[in-house]
Amino acid sequence: MSDIIKKYKLSLIIYISISAILSTSMVANSSVLQKITSVKSVNDYKKIVFGTIVFLVLQSILYFWHQFYGDRLGKKMTATIREEVVIDICSRKNVMSNQESEEQTTDLLSRIPIIENTLINNFLWGIYLICQFFIALGTAFYLNFFLSVGVLILTIPQILTPFIFKSKINKKKEQVSRQLGEFTSNTQDYMRGEKIWKSMNRSNAFRYKMIKSINKLVASEITDIRLQNIVGTLNKFFADLLYFSCWLLGAYFIIQNSLTLPKLIGFAQIVSSISFPLNSATNTITEVIGGKNFYDNLTIKKTNQFYNKVKLLLPNNPIAAQIKNGNLDFLEKPINVTFDMKKRYLIIGETGTGKTTIFNLIFGIIQSKNAEIKRNSSIGYIPQENYIFTGTVADNIILFEKKVDKDALASAIEFSGIKLPEHATISNFSLSGGEKARIGLARAIYQGNKFLLIDELSASLDRYTQKELETKIFESDLNFAYISHHYDEKMRQQVDAIIEM
Repeated sequence: MSDIIKKYKLSLIIYISISAILSTSMVANSSVLQKITSVKSVNDYKKIVFGTIVFLVLQSILYFWHQFYGDRLGKKMTATIREEVVIDICSRKNVMSNQESEEQTTDLLSRIPIIENTLINNFLWGIYLICQFFIALGTAFYLNFFLSVGVLILTIPQILTPFIFKSKINKKKEQVSRQLGEFTSNTQDYMRGEKIWKSMNRSNAFRYKMIKSINKLVASEITDIRLQNIVGTLNKFFADLLYFSCWLLGAYFIIQNSLTLPKLIGFAQIVSSISFPLNSATNTITEVIGGKNFYDNLTIKKTNQFYNKVKLLLPNNPIAAQIKNGNLDFLEKPINVTFDMKKRYLIIGETGTGKTTIFNLIFGIIQSKNAEIKRNSSIGYIPQENYIFTGTVADNIILFEKKVDKDALASAIEFSGIKLPEHATISNFSLSGGEKARIGLARAIYQGNKFLLIDELSASLDRYTQKELETKIFESDLNFAYISHHYDEKMRQQVDAIIEM
């Protein structure tokens, strides 16, 4: 949050200035009330009516600019948090797993709006409340010192209440945040396996687990609300005590002929301007604490410590990729492999022996605690399942680059055998496995990668398309590491090394 405050330092100074001006106009309501209650003639009354209307119009204009500027600043600060998440995703060396992708999506779509409504909006609102409190308090001392001292003493309980309960509020907010995260995680986990539990008639069991998770979340939220209501009730009591004490003290000064009724009315209005920020402080602080917990728990805050430290190599480095001591629980022995940029490799073995794991480690999709991993910045990856973005065929090959190399695009389309028009609109649900594989191959060819990691084309292709693409790859001048379940002697002879898992 401190980085965002620094970025918008000038905007916040302007917002504070507008808040101070608006607060001054709100405190000036007391002067207007004094004028109204002091009027003694019809002519004076007409002037007061006109002056009041002008005052209210000017105050409304100030209110509009304060609200508009604050809302606009809040949206910009929220956009910065979204940009942080997006930049983090795009700048990482490693590819996220499906679970981590879902966490990032959750951050972007659900948690950040909560942060906006709690942390950012209440932070800006708190600035206005602070301005109004100090301006109102200063004005009160200017009007009547002794009465103001009494008022200030009575504000102490309201000032202290949020800080006395701060640790408890923070603890309850953390519990709610934790329960919400647990509920979201559990629900996602259960829904990923929906086909399994529905096909096995276990809907009741999973419904019970999800409802149990909901009840835990609600219980945590109710505990938080109970504490908020206790603090809110204390605040209301102290606010009412302050307000009525002002009138009681004022009545005493009137009896002593040291204060007039119009001045007391005006002073009571100022006390309201003092009491309102204090009464709002607990809820504002509570919301800020809750929002800060959400902000601190964004995936962006915890992903960097989770990934393998993959060292990126320059394109002219002879190593395409290297794994040393790649230990994983489901593998019988650690993975130690080196791919040379100028060689070809065939990776073979039974299902579950760790063939695809090699590529997943290289791109950080899975983690090995003590592994040493290097990856050349000029290698490409063709996975078993090629995702197709909604867009044109060309968009999916060049991956939305602004500058298009038309010759390279034409060569990639020709090499991969794509039959669809270049400008045809496609999506991940509109193409067959063979068409997806051709586009995946065209992407790698267009990028001009010097070495390719190719994960078993046969997984999503018919036999004819598989042989066609394999023939093109093996008869080209490309260097690669190719995973295959179905290989023949000709393929073995076309590579420099065979890695058997």
